Formats: sequence, C-alpha cells, structure tokens
Amino acid sequence: MIKATHNYFFYLIFFSLSFFNAQVEQIDSLQKKLKIETIDTSKIKLQLFISNAYFGVQVDSVYKYASLALTFSNKINYAFGKVKAFDFLAQYYWSTGDYETSIEHMHQKLAALEKYNNKNEMALTLGNIGLVYHSQSEYEKALEYYFKALKIEEDLADKEGIARNLGNIGSVYLAKQEWNKALTNFNKTYQLAKELNDQRLQITALNNIGALYFEKYQFQKSLDFYTQSLAIIEKHGAKSLGSTTYMNIGNIYLYIGDSLKKTSEGQLEANKYYSKALQFFTQSLRLANESGDINVLANSLGYLGELYISLKLYPKAEENLKQSLVHANTIGDLGLIKLQHLALSRLYTDTKKFDLALIHYKKFISARDSIFNEANTKKAVRLEMNFEFDKKEAATKLYQEKKEAIAASESKRQQIIIWSVCGILVLGLAFSVFVYRSFLQKQKANEEILKQKDVIEEKQKEILDSIYYAKRIQTALLPSEKYIDRSLEKLSNKT
Repeated sequence: MIKATHNYFFYLIFFSLSFFNAQVEQIDSLQKKLKIETIDTSKIKLQLFISNAYFGVQVDSVYKYASLALTFSNKINYAFGKVKAFDFLAQYYWSTGDYETSIEHMHQKLAALEKYNNKNEMALTLGNIGLVYHSQSEYEKALEYYFKALKIEEDLADKEGIARNLGNIGSVYLAKQEWNKALTNFNKTYQLAKELNDQRLQITALNNIGALYFEKYQFQKSLDFYTQSLAIIEKHGAKSLGSTTYMNIGNIYLYIGDSLKKTSEGQLEANKYYSKALQFFTQSLRLANESGDINVLANSLGYLGELYISLKLYPKAEENLKQSLVHANTIGDLGLIKLQHLALSRLYTDTKKFDLALIHYKKFISARDSIFNEANTKKAVRLEMNFEFDKKEAATKLYQEKKEAIAASESKRQQIIIWSVCGILVLGLAFSVFVYRSFLQKQKANEEILKQKDVIEEKQKEILDSIYYAKRIQTALLPSEKYIDRSLEKLSNKT
C-alpha cells in the first residue's frame, strides 16, 4: 500500500525555524562571534543561531545552546529570547521522543507569547502541540489544538495559516478514515492555496487528496490528483518538492500491475504499468538524492526492489532492497525495516535461497514484535503522560484560581484603603471648612465688638466733655468766696 507522506506533519514543527537560516558550515564562524560578543541580546541571538544550525547534525548541541539562550534570556528578561529558546527546546524533546517535556516547553512558550500578544506565533505553537499529539495518534487532542490554532488564524484573517491548519485537521480525519471530513478540509486547503498562489500548499493538498482516494481503493481518482500535483511541480520548476509525488504515482502503477498480473490475460497489460512504475520510481530516487530526503529515498528503493521482484529481476531487487534497509536502519524506521525484511524473504523464497528467506522472515517477525511492543509501551507512556499532564493542568488551574483570588482580595483591600483615605480627606476638608467658617464668624463678631466699643467710648467722651463744659460755665457764673467776703466787708464799713 502507498506510503502517503503528509507534508503538514513537519511543515509546522519546523516552520518557526525559518527565522534562522544558519547553515551547518557556519557553526564555527558563529561560535567565534559568540566568544567576542559583549551585548547580551546579540549573544542570545547567536546562541539561538547555533542551536538551530545543529538540528539534524548534533542534537545534544541543540539542547546545549538553546538552554544557554534561555538562561541568559531569563536573566535579562528578554522575551524574544525566551520564546525562541522554548521553541527550540520543545523541538529537541520532540525529536528525542520525550513528548511530554516537548509539550510542556510549548506551553511555556505560549505563556511567554501571551505577555506581548503575538497571535501569529501563538497559532503556530498551538498547531505544533497538535502535531505532537497527532504523531502519537492522539487524534482528539490533536484536533483540539488544531482548532484552537485555526480560530486564531481566522481572527487574524491569515489565509496561509488557515490553509495549514485545515490541512492538518484533514490529515487527522484521513487517519481516522472519516473520508468526507478529510476531503472537505483538503479541498478548502487547496482553494486557499490557489488564492494565495502557494505552490507548496497546493502540492501538499493534492497529494493528501490522492492519498485519501488510494486508501479508498479508487486508484484512478488518486492518480488524477497526483497528476495535478505533478503538473504544478513541473510547471513551476519545484522538482525538489516532487520526490514524494513521483514515488506515490509509481506505487499506484506497481499496485495496478500486480493486480493485473494475477491473470494470464493481464500479464501484458501489467508490464505496461510496471514500465510506468519504473519511470516514476527512478525520478523519485533522483530527486530524493538531490534533496537529501532519506525517508523518501528509503521508501523509493524499497518500492523499486518490489517492482524488480515482480519483473523477476532478482539481482536488481536484492540490491535496492538492501540499500533501502540500510537507510531504514539509519533513520530507525521499524515499519520500513519490517517491510524490507519481508520483501527480502519473498525474494529469497522465489530464488530458492530458503536459508536466507528464513533469516529475513525471522527478522521481519522480530521487527513486527518490536513495533507491537513499542506501540504498547508508547500507549502506556501516553496514558501516564496524559494522567500527569492532566494533574499538572489541574494544579496549574488551582494555582491560577488561588492567585486570582489573592489578587481579587488584594484589590478589594486596596479599594477599602483608598475609600477610607478618601473619607478621611473629605472629613478633614469639611472640618477645615467648619473651622475656617467659625474663624471668620468670630473675626466678624470681634470687629462688631470693637466698633461698639469705639461708639461707647465716643459717647463717654462726649458726655465727659459736656460735664466739663457745664462745670466751666458754672464756675464762671458763681462769685468766689473771697469776692463775697470783700463785698461784705465794704458794706459793713460804709455803715
């Protein structure tokens, strides 16, 4: 069956890395600059550049430099540095399979983003959380975060973001075999991609629709959509995006050819499809080698090996299957390892090399059991992770509610203090007005008393002056005693 690669799975996870374009060969140069840099924010940016450059090269160094950037960003409270450091650390933990810690760091990134309300980056981060859950087949959780991201993108009227999230939502429904919902979302993605003239999104949407119809065994419809995708690739010279499309088309022709070969009448027709399959697998291999896409390279080699088995070209089949197995072991893809051992077992059975056939069949069983055990382990880990994560969310919610209650209580206390102070000020002002008014009244009464005193004093003065005047008159009219005595004496002498 076709291995449909949904490009959305990795497009969002690594989207935030597009801010930094540091290449592997630049690491030494960046480290030299870091040693002499003195400005804190510039140091942090260099640490992030170096961390990004180590992705796909040396994963431990990704962690080392992102952690340094986070430490320094916390020290100087550098929001941008914290956001990017959390982002890189989340991707580091995701790449190492520590999904719980990856999600924790993405939530920390969200908290940092909320402080300066960066909606675009918040939507990307929510989408990335959805991708982590998606990669673990936690479909309901994945949908929850995809829809949260979609809501923000719709509020921002960001058509590219809307298209990406619709594609991711469609991929979940495809995995759940909810065909109608998946198709609706893929069609919306394609229409938006056309409006935006975004060839990458158009190719991805068409590939997803092709994968959907292949899952439903509607091979001609599947081929129609892959062919449309291929037309865009060839028209715009975007052949680096076409390795998956060429591989998927080749696999359709291989599948149809194997179906036709079952009857003697169909053998000739089957060879026509095998010829087409060979053409497309060869092209897919060339493009995968050019782009360095090991996953597509390993799958294309495996499909090519199976094609050569169908054509009974066993030496070529063995060569391609072994190369595919080497790449599968390199990337640790147990599913692909299992398939290649099964194909090699079939090859050696057809060529009567039964000892080798048995060896590879046993390895196929071992890989299958490892996948089963790993799946069970991952399921147990997921259950534990979900339990712990729910506990942490509950604790966080309780802490937040407590924090809000304390804040509300503090706010109420502050309000009481403010109103009390205002009341005291008002009473003080009223008392001051009362005192001032009493003072004015007293002052006015004193002025009246002084006026009355002046009037009384004036009256007293007038009375005294009158008395003195009358006394003077009386004194002037009455003769003195000496005058009377002299007059009496004169009288008496005359007599």
